[in-house]
Order: sequence, then C-alpha cells, then structure tokens
Amino acid sequence: MRTYLIALAGTVLVMTGSACASSEVTASVILTHVAHRPAVAICTPTAHGMSFTDLNPAGTGPGSSARINRLDCKLIARMIQQRDTWEASYDEQVALVAVIHEGMHLRGGPRWRDETYAQCRALHELPRVARWLGVTLQSGMAQWIWRYSPPGYHDAPCAGF
Repeated sequence: MRTYLIALAGTVLVMTGSACASSEVTASVILTHVAHRPAVAICTPTAHGMSFTDLNPAGTGPGSSARINRLDCKLIARMIQQRDTWEASYDEQVALVAVIHEGMHLRGGPRWRDETYAQCRALHELPRVARWLGVTLQSGMAQWIWRYSPPGYHDAPCAGF
C-alpha cells in the first residue's frame, strides 16, 4: 500500500491506499481545512447527488470522513486546475459549498447535525475557502445557492442571505 503526502494551499494531508485520485485528494484537503482536523473525502456516486458525513463508530457524532458526490469532486478538481483562467462556475461553487458543508458537520459541536446551520456556515466560509484555494468566485452566487438549497437546508434565516 502506498502512502501519499499531499500539500495544497498550506495544508498537508497524508493518505494511504489506492483511493488517492486527484479529485479525492483535493476534496480531502478541503474537508481537513474546514473541519480543523484530519478528514477524508470518499468520492462516490451518491443518492440524489447528495453528500453526507459518516458517523463515528458509536453513532454519536461525526466520524472522520464524508461521502462526496463524485461529480462534485470532479468539479472542484477542475475549478482548482483552471483557477488562473476563469471564475468558478455556478456548478463548481455549488460543489465547493457541498464539501464545505460536510466539513462543517465534521467539525462536530452541539449543532453538528443541523443542516440549515451547516449550509449557512458553509456559505459564509465560501469566500474564505475560495481565497485559500486561489479561486475567484462569481459575485452574488452564494445568495443563489442559499435560495435554491434543498428543503431542510434553509429552514431558518441565515444572516447575509
């Protein structure tokens, strides 16, 4: 089994195994950065295109990994590879919000299961994470993402949106 040492935008992550495709590595580095602890993205086809956080073995809190929709992983990898040539598209920004959202769940804390809270925090973190990645965002996209988030993801007010 191989061990990979990955550095992206000042974060270093060590991954082992064959699941080290560049899109999984990129998503894992972002999850780790947002969660403030080591985290692994598993890029896989997911039900209804949604991503989700794995539970810890006891089922009482977040684990250390998240299942991320494979298309979202690919969009984020493309966004980073082409960050010098164009602004991130709406789809790329939605994909980045999905990974940040799961990172918010992985942080833990008393509201770690709250979807509206995670979505609101993810949208507030979006500009900071984009700057950290060197990505240029299209103006006003966070408001659109909030407005068109799935039911259950924007059931309470979110300051600024």
